[in-house]
This record gives sequence, structure tokens and C-alpha cells, in this order.
Amino acid sequence: MSVTGASRWKPLAQKFWNYRPFTRIVEGARDFLNVKDYIEVNQLEGLGYRRLEARKIIADSKIRPWKYSSG
Repeated sequence: MSVTGASRWKPLAQKFWNYRPFTRIVEGARDFLNVKDYIEVNQLEGLGYRRLEARKIIADSKIRPWKYSSG
């Protein structure tokens, strides 16, 4: 609402986002690591990797960290 000025009574003429963002609270170390992997997979997808290929790269980096650098 602060970005577009839209409200429930004054909708936008065009869509700003197609869908509402999915948000949730990250609780615990395991949850944090899962979210971290999710973000890294999405970054690799943005570089052109297919999702399964990106997930394999992330999984391999846990076994052999020298194969992939997230920086």
C-alpha cells in the first residue's frame, strides 16, 4: 500500500504483483538451513539452471563445499 497508494477501497488499475508473497516465521536451525537452500536454488534458477539441476548443485556443495561457492 505504501508503494502504490492502493487500498481496499482504491484498487490499482493494473496488477503490481500477480500473487501475494508467501511469508512465514523461520524457527530453528533446521528451518533456517532449509530456507537458505531454497534461496540458493532460486538464485541458481535465475542464472539459468533447471530446478533439479540447481538442487543437485546445492546438495553436492554440502558434501564437497569446494565445488560451489555462493559468493
